[in-house]
Amino acid sequence: DQYQVVSHWHHFAILELADLQGFECEPAWIARALGIPRATAKASLERLKRLGLLIADGKHWKASTAFTASPDGIPSQAIRDSHREILRAATRAITKQGVDERDLSNIILAVNSKDLPEAKKMIRTFRRGFNEHFSKSRSKDKVYCLAVQFFRLGEEKA
Repeated sequence: DQYQVVSHWHHFAILELADLQGFECEPAWIARALGIPRATAKASLERLKRLGLLIADGKHWKASTAFTASPDGIPSQAIRDSHREILRAATRAITKQGVDERDLSNIILAVNSKDLPEAKKMIRTFRRGFNEHFSKSRSKDKVYCLAVQFFRLGEEKA
């Protein structure tokens, strides 16, 4: 169950959907909202409930924690699978969403490899600050994904 949650983006998206006004904890509603098969939504809901990540709060459902993150710097097949899924979703967004709905940009720069720990720390700080700032909104109506990529271009020298 834990591997499935980490490796497939829609689990975290469901937890975020629960924070939207009008959220319905029903597979059909979730499938429509995320563009995933109904069976996938159903299995994911059951998994999130089993793991205690999605809990009932009276008549409403909510994520059991406000922020979930995987540990940094630990190699994991589940994390690699998750990154692949997010990159595929970003590729679909390029053709299916207008520029008013998305922001995909990049910079290419030369860096000193000794500065990589500092670069990664700055990216992590930005992500966490971004999440903290926008998670405070009371009138949420859409779920978005912020994906920041920073990687070496080309092959390592022999």
